[in-house]
Order: sequence, then structure tokens, then C-alpha cells
Amino acid sequence: MAFELPPLPYDYSALEPYIDTQTMHLHHDKHHAAYVTNLNNAVHNTAFASMSVDDLVRQISKVPDNICTTVQNNAGGHANHSLFWQIIKPNGGGQPTVELASAIQQAFGSFDQFRVAFNDTGVKRFGSGWVWLVLDPGDKRSVTSTANQDSPLMTRLLPRVPEPPPRLSRRVVECRQLGRNCQVIRPGAQELEQNHRRLEGHEQ
Repeated sequence: MAFELPPLPYDYSALEPYIDTQTMHLHHDKHHAAYVTNLNNAVHNTAFASMSVDDLVRQISKVPDNICTTVQNNAGGHANHSLFWQIIKPNGGGQPTVELASAIQQAFGSFDQFRVAFNDTGVKRFGSGWVWLVLDPGDKRSVTSTANQDSPLMTRLLPRVPEPPPRLSRRVVECRQLGRNCQVIRPGAQELEQNHRRLEGHEQ
């Protein structure tokens, strides 16, 4: 079964004025769609074509050398963006609640200290990449960064999707494919518009 581009869970104009309709069409319909197309072409007629994208990313070390870089770039891009569309939403943001708030308090001391750690990690990411709040196999939460379209699943870290999913929309997965260092992440959504306007081409 071929990998498919997931539909946006909201209208293309839903994030205006922070992300305009044209940017959303470009980023979803062109950039993300290209990751899906490239991935399907790379794994065609292989056992990897029947995996879920998350399972494929987890097992990236098993992909043959001749297609590994292409699969890593495009499976990672597909997986990361699929999560990204779920985390951002109209009128999202704000502090987390319930279980996630308690976990952040335990791991970082406070939500403000988590934001400092998250922002600092983003600023230090050279070039293109993502910043993540993750859960490691020892059930420890931490902030980490991956380059380009790499996913923490490639190193057995689990990205934490807040409950409800969009609660950390401007913070958990905001270090985008910028072709530059990420800027400090603040509670508002203005940074999303600025970052997406600076998007460059995607990997082949």
C-alpha cells in the first residue's frame, strides 16, 4: 500500500493571519506531497512499502544503502509533517494541562523552564532541523533536536503528542526546515508565519 498525503485537519486559511493560505498550500500540497512521492518511488516493490511511516522510520537502519538516504529524508519528512499538521491548529497554544503539565513540571521544574530549554535547543540547531519534547525508553522526558528531516524515532525516542494534541502547538515541533538557525519560540503564532515564509526546497 502506497504512502499517502494526509489531508489538513482544518481549512488552508484557518491559521491566518499567522500563516497565510498560500503558504499552507505550498507547504502541504507541494513540500509534504513531494516527500510522499519520493518515498513511494524509493520503496516501490520492497517490503518497506507496506510498513507504516513510523515503523519505517524506526527501522531505518534496515533500509539498503542504495536507497537509505532517500528513504531517511523523505520518510522522516512525511512522518514529521504528518505530526506537525496535528499539533498546530486555529486558536491553539497555551500551557499544557493534566498529565503533560505534570510531566513537564517533573522533568524541567516548570513550564517556563521547559520553554527556555526548548528555545535554547532550537537556537543552537545549525541550519535545518526540528526541536522535540521526547520520551526515552527509560520513561524520561527531555528536549532534543534532529537535523533536516530526521525523526527522534530513528534513535528510539518517542515524540510526545500533548493531550489534547494541539496544546503545545507553537513549541513542541516548531523548529522547521528553515535553511537557517531557528529563532526563539514564543507563545504566539507569529513565529510560525515568519519561519514558513523562509522555507527552502525539500530533500530528494
